Amino acid sequence: MSGLGFENVGCAASHVVCNGITAAPNGAKALHGEKVAFGVICQLVAENAPREQLEEVLDFSREEMMLALEASAQVDSLYRPVSREEGGSAMLMDRIEERENANERVLNHMLLEQLLKILEEEERQLIDLRYFHEKTQMETAKELGISQVQVSRMEKKILRKMRGEI
Repeated sequence: MSGLGFENVGCAASHVVCNGITAAPNGAKALHGEKVAFGVICQLVAENAPREQLEEVLDFSREEMMLALEASAQVDSLYRPVSREEGGSAMLMDRIEERENANERVLNHMLLEQLLKILEEEERQLIDLRYFHEKTQMETAKELGISQVQVSRMEKKILRKMRGEI
């Protein structure tokens, strides 16, 4: 406890706790100061010390303690599988509700309308098939009477052209 500014205070219990943690499996991984600090807290709790004294020793308020505990909670991945139905797997991100902004949707629609106007008829048709009818490159190629490679090259060129206009 002398490291915390306490001198000649009965801190035997905190060192006993420290020694107990060290003897426990994985206890050696913790730093000595962490183990002693935990022991000090245990000793104060065992002595029924007032909360104010605990907060003073910790130099934390109750809110700060709760924030620290929450911050140490395990982080979850949005890509974690949450269910497996019919051979597929849903991810956590699939369960998060998306809030659609009406203004943003209108602005995106207006921008898209302007971008489509700058395209040639064949380019517009390709974009329509690929993105609005969700056709594959092979399906699009068949409908347009060109090869899949040509669809791929045209699509890349068209998207670059549209990005350049933004």
